[in-house]
Amino acid sequence: MRTVKDFKDAGLVFVAFGDTCQVVGAIVPFMVNDTWVSNANNSTFCDTQEVKSFAWRQLNTLPYNPKFAYEIDITNHRWRPMLEQVTKPSDTKPVFTQEMADKKDPPPVGSSVMVAVPGRGDFRAVVIGSHQRWVWLDVEVIGLDTFDLALVRAVGTRTPKQKAVDDRFFDLMKLLVTMK
Repeated sequence: MRTVKDFKDAGLVFVAFGDTCQVVGAIVPFMVNDTWVSNANNSTFCDTQEVKSFAWRQLNTLPYNPKFAYEIDITNHRWRPMLEQVTKPSDTKPVFTQEMADKKDPPPVGSSVMVAVPGRGDFRAVVIGSHQRWVWLDVEVIGLDTFDLALVRAVGTRTPKQKAVDDRFFDLMKLLVTMK
C-alpha cells in the first residue's frame, strides 16, 4: 500500500510541507503544497502518485480506527503513518486476551478493551496506541484519553449462555466440595 489512493482509502488525510510524493515513473520526489493536498484529499487527481514519506503529525490527530500501521514519537507527542503497509487491511480485529493482561503486555492497536475510568466506572474502548505502561484509548462516551496499563483489562468474550453454564457448574462444584 503505497499510492495516495491506498492511504486515502485507509482514512489518512495528507498534510502540506512534509508528506512527500513522487509521480510514478519520475525520478525526483516532491514536497506537497496546499494545492496538492487539496487535490489529494478531495479528488482522484493524485491517486496514482506514490507516497515516499510522511510528516510527523500531532498525536491528537490520530484517526479513530486506523487501518494502517503507524509509529509514535512519545517524547514529542507525535505520530506518522508507516510506508510499509499490507495491500489489503484485514477484517479480523486484534484481540487483547486475559493472558496478555495477566502478563502486563500492552494491548494490540485496534483491539477492544475495558478501562476503569477513575470516578466514573468501566467503559469499553478501542486501543489507539501504547508505549511502555501508557495506553492511548478512544473510550466510548468520553473520547480520546491516556491511561495507565494497570487500568486496562480484556473484554469478556463469553456469551450470556456460556456465563450461565459456567456459573451453574461452579455452583455445583462448590456444593460437592461442601458435601465432603
